[in-house]
Amino acid sequence: MRNPLLSFFTLVVLVSSPLQGASSGKDNPFSPFFGVWTLKGDTFNQVWDGKTLETVNIPNHITICKPINTAQSMLCEVNASSFAGHILWTMNTESQIVSHLSHFGDARHGVGSGTLDANDNFISKVSFQGEPEGSHRQYQYKWHSKDEYEMKSVQYSESGEPTGNWYGGTFIRLDENTFIKQQINETNSQIRQAFIDADIDQILSLHHKHVEKVFAWDNHQRGHDDMRKALEGLFVDYQLSFEGQVEDMRSMHIDSNYVSMIADFTLVGTPRNKSNQAFTYSGVTMITYTRDSNSPTGWSTLREMVIAK
Repeated sequence: MRNPLLSFFTLVVLVSSPLQGASSGKDNPFSPFFGVWTLKGDTFNQVWDGKTLETVNIPNHITICKPINTAQSMLCEVNASSFAGHILWTMNTESQIVSHLSHFGDARHGVGSGTLDANDNFISKVSFQGEPEGSHRQYQYKWHSKDEYEMKSVQYSESGEPTGNWYGGTFIRLDENTFIKQQINETNSQIRQAFIDADIDQILSLHHKHVEKVFAWDNHQRGHDDMRKALEGLFVDYQLSFEGQVEDMRSMHIDSNYVSMIADFTLVGTPRNKSNQAFTYSGVTMITYTRDSNSPTGWSTLREMVIAK
């Protein structure tokens, strides 16, 4: 008979060992940019008509830059409220020219090239879909410190003259573990709200398709189908709520692609009809989360084991 606890503890052992990437940061020319970045003061400045300066407040603007699978490349994923995109930089080691390829929103494709100086400041020339034919933008990334840089994009016409249009802001580094913890808390908040709303599809979107949950030696759910069947039966009879806060936890171990957490919880069930009894169920949950592009938060539950108090 398969031990239902085996899968969970196997994952915990894997999570405890750091994952080795294909590219070492110390050998990568873009390593100063690696990490999680946000707008300083949530402030972004822009001019689109050649003269009128707008200062825009963009809370929760997040840029995540990381190496991919070569030592001369970097991919940055940008999420700025409803506007998202990504930037790829690659280095030609012979010419020392950096190639730029980006895409934002539904139709803002950018292609260009640039150079890094001895202080890791970066200047590039990029042409964009949706901007005047023959125009380009000059991007300048200038470091203020290892944890802060300024980015400014200035538009030039086909004749090479500045149009007066530009945008830019100052970016500061976030502690990556702090950022991941915020993401996990948001994942847990959305899971809780989905249970309160009895929204099964939302719950499943926050659980990996290969999820395994162990509630007792004879109660082991594998995959979305098992979860859906159990939740449908539960929500027919009960309205659920939680006590305590998602931030309340005993411990959390963070790796680049996995997070393991141990936390106390209390679940309250209010019957939807008089034939059922109200219940309060308290216990300790041990959860392993994984990065998941199919999840609305970027993380999903992969393994969970519950021990009742």
